[in-house]
Amino acid sequence: MKQFALPLCMVLLSVMFCRAQIKPLKFDKNGEFKIVQFTDVHFKYGNPASDIALKRINEVLDAERPDLVVFTGDVVYAKPAETAMRTVLACASSRKIPFVVTFGNHDNEQDKTRAELYDVVRSVPYNIQPDRGEADSPDYVLALQASDSNRDAALLYCMDSHSYSRLPDVKGYAWFTFDQVNWYRSQSAAYTERNGGKPIKVVANLPYYITTPIIMGLFESHVPIDSITVMVQKEVADRMQVGPGTKDYGALSLAVQYYAEPYIVANVPPNCFIPRPAVGSAVIRLTRYQEKPVKVNDASFMFKIIRASFNQRRKTLQNGLYNSSELRIPKEKTVAALEEMGLTPTIRGEKLSLEEFALLSDILGR
Repeated sequence: MKQFALPLCMVLLSVMFCRAQIKPLKFDKNGEFKIVQFTDVHFKYGNPASDIALKRINEVLDAERPDLVVFTGDVVYAKPAETAMRTVLACASSRKIPFVVTFGNHDNEQDKTRAELYDVVRSVPYNIQPDRGEADSPDYVLALQASDSNRDAALLYCMDSHSYSRLPDVKGYAWFTFDQVNWYRSQSAAYTERNGGKPIKVVANLPYYITTPIIMGLFESHVPIDSITVMVQKEVADRMQVGPGTKDYGALSLAVQYYAEPYIVANVPPNCFIPRPAVGSAVIRLTRYQEKPVKVNDASFMFKIIRASFNQRRKTLQNGLYNSSELRIPKEKTVAALEEMGLTPTIRGEKLSLEEFALLSDILGR
């Protein structure tokens, strides 16, 4: 036991020393802070494709010289998981670049649990992840300080979306839990209060299959947000910003445009990823309106009308509202409202603007 205890103490002291040397995350004098993110590395030890991935990671780090590296999920894809994880993280650690890891659904499919892998990450020099406590893989916040002070100027929320569903009747990937949503809200409220009540900017790379509910949850939760910048599937970004009369226009377009002004910052083609995905991506910024672009008496009722209008795109608006289990509005009432608005009774929902849906909602809600 004595022979084991001394090396263990030395390892712990070494890790503590390395962590103590890491400077606080801070914007530079030009107000810039560079983050490089690597996702779905899918590293297999001894695999030629993985050797190429490592080469690309090293090339990017040398070219970009980031202030922080974030590995977002599916870092390892085969046994031995610990060796694979250490090999990938060494790219950042050997350059003395601070880094963090959030796990994907494949990381703990090998010979290590999520908790064991988290401890492996924590043992690699220049990681800045907190102690996991009783959690297998905790959610945490990284604060970025302003260039001219110790004030928190930006927050990075690192959250684990877990691996697979644990519900027998729900197949596929897991999701953020209500506890995590409440944790985010409480953290956001606390940091906002500390920031004098000023709204925050959200920047995220989210699993594509849960992007929409998270964005809408942020808007509908009344968290003081200035903007949301995320990378999403290209067709989703297009749907967020299009107007009436197009095939991509729908309930998502109207919901986003009610809360924010969408702007596609950059298109990210498939060849930007290794391995190359089947779909394109885009970075979109949603700048929240100080005042809503339309006035409506009951926004909840308006969105019920919007959902019903697009649930059956080929049907007329009057049929869609009548067939909706949420509404069951008589056809003659919808026709009368449309005629009052100067619209044809056979119009479909895809032809109405946000302003027209707001007016229709107010008329039907009388």
